[in-house]
This record gives sequence, C-alpha cells and structure tokens, in this order.
Amino acid sequence: MSVIAATDKPSVAFGTTPEKSVVPQSLYPAIERVALRVSSPAQYTGGEVNSVSHDWSDGRRVRFALAFPDTYAIGMSNQGFKILYHLVNDQPDMLCERAFAPWFDMEAIMRERQIPAFSLEHHYALSAFDAFGFSLQNETSYTNVLNIIGLSGIPIEARERTCEHPIVIAGGTGAVTPEPIADFVDLFFLGEGEEILPCFLRLLGAWRGRLTVDELRERMNPFAGKDNRKDLHAKPPLGVRMDLIPANLPELLRCEFIELCATVLPGCYAPSLYDVQYDQRGVIASLKPLRPNIPARVKKSSVSNLNDAYYPVKQILPYIETVHDRVTIEIMRGCTEGCRYCQAGMIDRPQRYRTPETVKKMARAIVRNTGYDEIALLSLSSSDHPQLFDMMDKLRDEFKGEQVSLSLPSLRVNDQLQKLPSVSKDVRRSGLTMAPETGSERLRKVINKNITQQDLINGAEMAFREGWRTIKFYCMIGLPTENDDDIRETAELLNDIAYRAKQRGSRITINVTVSLFVPKAFTPFQWEPMATQEELEHRRKLLLSLIQFRSIKLKFHGYGESWLEALLSRGDRRLGRAVKRAWELGARFDAWGEGFKREIWDKALAESGLDPVFYIHRPRTKDEVLPWDMLSVGINKQTLWDERVRSRMEQFTQDCSGHTPGCLACGVDPLTCRTGIDQPADEMTPEQQKRSRVRYAPEFKGRQGQKDELVAAAQRFELG
Repeated sequence: MSVIAATDKPSVAFGTTPEKSVVPQSLYPAIERVALRVSSPAQYTGGEVNSVSHDWSDGRRVRFALAFPDTYAIGMSNQGFKILYHLVNDQPDMLCERAFAPWFDMEAIMRERQIPAFSLEHHYALSAFDAFGFSLQNETSYTNVLNIIGLSGIPIEARERTCEHPIVIAGGTGAVTPEPIADFVDLFFLGEGEEILPCFLRLLGAWRGRLTVDELRERMNPFAGKDNRKDLHAKPPLGVRMDLIPANLPELLRCEFIELCATVLPGCYAPSLYDVQYDQRGVIASLKPLRPNIPARVKKSSVSNLNDAYYPVKQILPYIETVHDRVTIEIMRGCTEGCRYCQAGMIDRPQRYRTPETVKKMARAIVRNTGYDEIALLSLSSSDHPQLFDMMDKLRDEFKGEQVSLSLPSLRVNDQLQKLPSVSKDVRRSGLTMAPETGSERLRKVINKNITQQDLINGAEMAFREGWRTIKFYCMIGLPTENDDDIRETAELLNDIAYRAKQRGSRITINVTVSLFVPKAFTPFQWEPMATQEELEHRRKLLLSLIQFRSIKLKFHGYGESWLEALLSRGDRRLGRAVKRAWELGARFDAWGEGFKREIWDKALAESGLDPVFYIHRPRTKDEVLPWDMLSVGINKQTLWDERVRSRMEQFTQDCSGHTPGCLACGVDPLTCRTGIDQPADEMTPEQQKRSRVRYAPEFKGRQGQKDELVAAAQRFELG
C-alpha cells in the first residue's frame, strides 16, 4: 500500500465504490504455527459459538475493529464491549471484529515473526480496517493502547497518519479523562455508544466511499437534528448535524474529516482541534477550540430509553474461562446515591431502568442461546431499581425447575438483610458483600455513604443466621480528612463482627479488600490530592496491628498501581510524552502485578521533564482549569464543588433516585432522568416523559438557600 503525505487528498478509491475483490490476507496460518508456544492459545484463535464473521468481499460494508486494551478474559467479560460488538454486526452496512492486547509471550513472538496486531474473526491486520476503536475501562491500560497501535503498523502519533490509515477512536469510562493519550487517538466518544457509534461508522463509510452521500443521508435521517450542542434528547434519539455534511465528503482530507466528525456528531471530542495553554505555575491557563464550529464543551451521548436500547441475546461463548462466565443483564443504568468518591455514579446519570417483563424475555433468550445456568442482574446499585423484587419473582417463575440461579451484585447492605432472605433459595450465595468503604461513622458522612454502623452489624448477624460462610468487606484508606481514629473504628467494626461470629459458633471468613483512595475526575473529590505513600503505609500498618481475629483476612491494593492510576486519571496532555516513553521502555499491562514496573514510569517521567507530585499530591483550587473541563457528563461543576464543601461539613446528600423523593438539580436534565418522573416504567417515550414541572425533593429549596453557608464553610476549611 502506498503512503501519501498527510496534506495530500485521498486516493480515488475513497471516492468510489471499493472493489469487492479486495480482501486482506489472513494471518491465521502464521498464528497457528506459534499457538502452542503461548499461554491460553484459544484467546487468539477465535471461532467461538455465536461469534460473527461477515464476508469481506462485500466492499460496501464499513469495516470496524473493536479493540480491548487488556486480555481476552477481561475483555470478554465487559458488557459494553459485548453490546457494541453485536450491535455493529447487526447493521446490514457494517461489520465488526474483535482485537485484544496480546500477553507478553504472544507479543514477543509477534515482534519476532513480524505478525501485526490482528482481529479475532478473520485474523486480518488491524491496518486493513476503516477504523479501530478502543473500549477504555481504566487509565492503567493506556500503554496497552499504544502497544496495539504500534503492533498494527500505523503511526503512533495521530498527526502523522494519512488518509490511508484507519481512524483511531476510543470510548468507555476512560474517555472522560482523555488528555494523557490525546496525541495518539483521533476521536474520543463521550458517554454511551449504542446510538452514536453506528452514526460515526456510516459517516466514515461515506468518506471511504463504501456508501454514497445520499445513502448516508437516508440512513442517518432518524438521527437528524439542527444543533448538536443542544440537549441530546431534544431530537430523539440524538441530534446529528446533517445540514453540515458536504456533498464532496469523499474528497475531504483526513484532518477535514476529523473536524467534520467533531462538528456534526454529539459526544465527539477531537483533541487536535483544541488548544491548551499553561501558566508559569504549570497549571492549565486555557483550553479552547481552534475553530468556531467546534463546541467549547462536548456533551456526552446517552441512551434515552434503556428499555428499548439494544442488548445482544445471542452472546459469544468463550473457549476459555473469563472473569464472568454467566448470563449478564443490565437492569439499570446510572446511580444517584451520590457517593462522593465514585466516578461511575456521577458520569452515568441519568438513571434509567429496564422493566421486569423486558428482563425476563431477555433472560430466556440468552439462556436459550448460551446454555448458562446463572443469571447476573447488573447495575451500579440494584437496590435503586423500584421493581427489583417483582423482577426476581418473574425470573424465578420463568426458570422454575431448570436449575438456573440468580446473582445479585450491588445491593445495599440494609436491602440485603431485609429482602434477600425471602429469595435466598434462588440466589447464588457467594457471600454477603458489604461495601461501606470505611468503618468510621464520621468518614461515611464525608464520603456520603449512608450506611449506619447498625446496618453493618445487622447485615453480619443476618449472614450468620442464613448460613453464609463468607463476608466480603470493601474499604478504602487515604480518604479525604481521614485520621488514625477512623482507622481504629474500622478495626473495631471488623473485630466486633468476628467476635459475634465466634460467639454464635459460626465459622465465617471475613475477606477485607482494602483499596487506596484515588481522586477521580467529575466527582466532588476531583480537587483533592492523593495521600502520600508514607501516610498510606502508616494507616496500613495501623489497621493490621489492630486486627485481633484470624478469621479476618486483609488484602491491600498495591501503592504503585494506585499511584499510576492517580497520575493518569488527573493528567493533562503533557503526560502523553511520558506514556509514549514508558511504552517504549516496555510498560505493558500496568494494572497487573506482573506488568507494572514503577522504575519504568519514574524514568519516563524524568526524561519527559514531568513531576508526578504535581499531578498526584497537589490539591486543586476551585478556579483551576481542569484537564477535562472541555467535556460535560451532565452534572455541573458547581454542584460537584458544593458536594466537596458538604463533605467537610459532614452533611449527607439524599439519594434522588426514582423511588425516593425527587430531584436535587445536579445539572442532569430532569426531563430525561427518572428522578423527575413519578412512575419508573421505561415504556414511556422521551416525549411522554416531559412534564410541565419537575418534582423536586423536599430539601431542594433548603439546599438552594445554602449558598452563603457553603461559601463560608469553604473558607473555614481552607478549600481553594
């Protein structure tokens, strides 16, 4: 394939219908020859039950590779990855193939034998696709992103790519903090991808010449809108600026096509179209678009009606063990409990539900197509689904006598002890899970975790009574305002639970996972510093010294991995050169114990002239421009700041979900959120959901009148 300069026009092939006979050469023979030399060779062979393999001789299909920057076992357990894979393959004018990060042994062989990064369905080189996209779940996968790009043979730097190279995109949770890899990704898609990804791929197909502009307009008509900067729900299901798509679309340069995407597609962030300036302190002075047609803030895409949203019922059956080998059904999206450390609970709003009848139909179809005997009902907080136990009754009746069990993650402790016993015979009992994050009553007020000490004690007593043998306990150290007394209170709680078990003669193991607090973007704690290694080590040793029972098993997350997570989740685009240098020095699988090497990152940062303390341990001021301020996830920045101040005041903020009292005006449009709707049934269309007034929570006016008090409190607690 010839290479043209980035400023040259695309070849005529992009403006005409591609020849049907142009099909890449499969790399499978080369992979098969080395398969037995690597661990878990089945993760590279493909061909699983229910995988999709479209014919490439049809040159009219847009060709997309969906890449997961971690192992096959992790990627194939990810719900978003599964949804997008099957969604794209169900479209008649596009195809999707999967790619995963090769493990160390496979990468060594690929480099030795010059085997490029490949897809799993046909084993074609990723460079043969029109685009490939990364599903980003956490920041520690960034070097794997670069490794897949590097192994594909296309330039690492986005600015060096030509029209003949695939467009590189990224989405998922990690897309809300894109700047450390802004130099390597052409486009980031913010929010949920079910509606926007097919729109992008059709636009890409018209640019590549796989469909005409007239065909594009016809197929995109349901998504047409007049202004992508308005709320996405103003024009169902979202607004695409069709009026800005030019008739000469196939003739656009690569940079012009990227600008077009950022202009017409909601939730589309193109880093190359934004200018970042820094002041003499090294903090961001300004972050502005380079063109007047590019939005100053990119608003995330979101699915308006989860009940009607696409969900695959014919899911792939992996040949090897994955993290979650079971039927998984997303029953609810979004969470409004308002935990101040939780990024997912902030960025996934508004809260939307699937109805029990819809879940039952989906469960029956997936069990029939996969043969799994366990159904997991997934959400961030299943307790907030107002029809949860009606749903469980329907599923129990549907699978009666079929030996199909249910698992219910994400139940609050008080809901588990009140409701779970009544359905426990149908629920897989892997252990009672408690996630109070801390045993300190005071600190739970700081983080807005509305669980009392008595809830936790009652939960443990229920576990003894119902015959559980394991209690899982999740907590964090290093939370804002934490002190030694908070650690002592956590130890006292654990010892109390262990003592009660011993008194009853119950042989219970208490598995305690202790993570390190990492401040995250778009949370009330985004301005906080991470605790230093010395502080965290002191608290770790203190907690260990206070544990009195052998039944309590403590497992601490490593400081190094959390240090890197904090660095990358708070970083600006200057960190890109350190990420690239770390990759060049061998950084891979940084979330894995056998992968992370602190010395590599120390060297990469030093060579890049960057101080990690600046990013990790420095508190931010209220008026500082944050590296993600050009993005909008719905919740406004002032609300997040007010919640930070309330954390210092040790005030709870009420959960505003659909079955608790009303809206608290967090910034998410209440007309699209169940908090403003009396009835949670998701059959309502977006138009039906709109009301003449929003049902606000009783304390709403009181909180609005708290402004002066919050300003005074911020000064009192010396919050910048």
